[in-house]
Order: sequence, then structure tokens, then C-alpha cells
Amino acid sequence: MPILSTFVPIATTTVSGAGTKSITFSSISSTYTDLRILLIARQGDSGAGTSSSSSALIVNSDSGSTYGYLYAGSNPSGQYAGASDVTYAYYGETASDGNTVGVFSTTVIDIPNYKTTTGWKQVTTQNWSPNTARSGSSFGGYMFFNANVWRNTSAVTTVTIYASTSTTMDFEIGSQATLFGIKAA
Repeated sequence: MPILSTFVPIATTTVSGAGTKSITFSSISSTYTDLRILLIARQGDSGAGTSSSSSALIVNSDSGSTYGYLYAGSNPSGQYAGASDVTYAYYGETASDGNTVGVFSTTVIDIPNYKTTTGWKQVTTQNWSPNTARSGSSFGGYMFFNANVWRNTSAVTTVTIYASTSTTMDFEIGSQATLFGIKAA
């Protein structure tokens, strides 16, 4: 079976109005083995400034202290890594409206074994957030690789993506997320 035939588009959401703070996929079918979300996003808040903001994902509306993450990242200033217990899954950075018009972050979010009820869920992400508002030696952006755990044995039926970890920033019009179901090959 060709690899592409294993990715089945389930839903796409495109932000079409101001004030959209989250993108939610709900009533996710248990038909697949894994989930993948492709996110192309930008913050629409003028207060975000020129840098990107840390961004969050919540599973099954659970905003309790049930998440943990490890991250490794790089930007023009150097490399860094860290870990934390938090109230969300961290997926990286979302480009701010202080960047050049039309510049969006790209993120791949994978949730393997999302329907199992016998173990915690893993959420891994790859994220690139360009930062075109800076110039000279600090021009560039942020690259993140993140490994999250949701400490819950429930099947994943809802995923909500926020433009910031504070959940107060808006997605800019044109931001888009597509949810794919992955069938076993």
C-alpha cells in the first residue's frame, strides 16, 4: 500500500474571523491507528510583538496538571532544551503578527495510538516558526522538537489547539489546521 493512502483527511479548519483563540477537532472517530495534524498558523494579536509565542494543545478538554513535555530547540542565538510538567501539551512557537505579512509557522503534530485505553498518550511535534521581523545576526526563527505525554488512559476524542500557552492570543485569519487519520499499512 502506498504511504500516502494511509493518511486520510478527516477535517480542515481555516480561521476566517478575528478573535479566534482556538481550533478544535471533536468527535474524533476511533477508525484509525494514529492521528496527525498539520498546522499553518500565525498569531493575529498586535500585542504579540515581533517574536513568536509558545503554543499549546489540550486533549479532551483536560487542562489539569496531567501533561509533561521535553523539548529541544534552536534559534539564531543558540540551542536549548528543557522539560516541564504543565497544563497543556507544548507544540512549539506560533509566528506573531510582528513578522512580515503572510509569514506563518508550520507544525506537524502526531498522536500515535490515540484510541488506546490502556496507557498514557504521546504527542510529538515538529515546529518551525520564522521570525522575519528581526534583522542582522538575529534574523531567523525557532525550530522545536517536542515530546509530550498526556497522563490519562482515555481515548483521544477531542484536540484543541491554541495560538499561545496563555490561551489568550488569537489565530490570524488564514491560519489552518488539517486533521488526518492514519490507517495501519
